[in-house]
Amino acid sequence: MYSGWRLSESLELAFQPEQCAPGEEALVAGVFAKGGMRMRCAMNHRDQVAKKLRAMRAEVTERKARLSRHVERRSEPLPADSAEQALELENQETMFRLSELMQAELLAIDKALHRLRVDEYGRCSSCGEAIDEERQVALPTTEWCAQCSRAAVK
Repeated sequence: MYSGWRLSESLELAFQPEQCAPGEEALVAGVFAKGGMRMRCAMNHRDQVAKKLRAMRAEVTERKARLSRHVERRSEPLPADSAEQALELENQETMFRLSELMQAELLAIDKALHRLRVDEYGRCSSCGEAIDEERQVALPTTEWCAQCSRAAVK
């Protein structure tokens, strides 16, 4: 993906934000009429998290839509054989549970995106301390720091 600005006929800044590593601003080459120059990458950690969350949301939404189409096709009457009925009902229950899990995942993603918008992302909802960036990268929807998460499990 190419991103950039043309500031004048003689100056163009170009950068590729997806090349920035999480939690840091990478230096990337810009293009200047008489040679190279350096600039800070415009995509910071928060931008990367937002991009990742939006991608996750799109993926889960697509999976949920595929599951819904699959369930709609299976709305035929149950088979006459009791063993086949049991299997079909088990499959329907599994698909229903998957749909519930996907809905919960969408809710968690939306909550994380909201926290980003209101500048609360990266703070533990329980204790208010900062959440480690490594945890945020691994679990972008997390609301709790590792310590509060462990305490909640106990």
